[in-house]
Amino acid sequence: MAKVSVVIPTLDRPEMTFRAFQSVMSQTHSDTEIVIVDNGSSPENLAMMSSLGLVWISEPLRGAGSARTAGLARANGDYVLFLDSDDELLPGALTSLLQVLTGEIDLAYGGIRNVNQTGSMVLHQDGSNPAPLASCTLVRKTVIDKFGGFTVDNFSWPRWYLLAKDRGLIESSTAESVALRYIHGDNVSISENTYSKFFDLIREKIARRDALG
Repeated sequence: MAKVSVVIPTLDRPEMTFRAFQSVMSQTHSDTEIVIVDNGSSPENLAMMSSLGLVWISEPLRGAGSARTAGLARANGDYVLFLDSDDELLPGALTSLLQVLTGEIDLAYGGIRNVNQTGSMVLHQDGSNPAPLASCTLVRKTVIDKFGGFTVDNFSWPRWYLLAKDRGLIESSTAESVALRYIHGDNVSISENTYSKFFDLIREKIARRDALG
């Protein structure tokens, strides 16, 4: 059975991180490890994480990219999923993604549902992101270094994905929803300047294509 590593970067979100952790523990795919990477949480929030029974490694350099890189270095799986600490995997998510990540496929992703903090209402899915969200994407571990590692910033995932696409990434997808994305006031992906950042990434992609002729 293929081993899956789920890397959860977190910063001052102990209760959300515990929810994400539980969603991985509830997966039907049994050969799974969880690597929580704290990215500079306050002592109070670290104490709360300890009280919840969570074990983590520390990455002092701020940014989701640095946390993902630190988690990747500790991951022992054949496949890796980078689950944002404020998101949650749906039951059977890893099994669904593994079913379409076969043969020469490098990466597989599924749908993601936006919900409010109570989880009681499904919100409109924003389709403006230039890349599938990390929380719904499973990737072969060897592929990450093959197409270059992560930058330090919070937009490291879409930047890596777009660069990998330009370099020949082979992907597949499932129509099933595999994760919940909780909408709240501190979402990095919908915070101020998010869309200008995404447009910057798209412009970088276009510039690379133009350079290649």
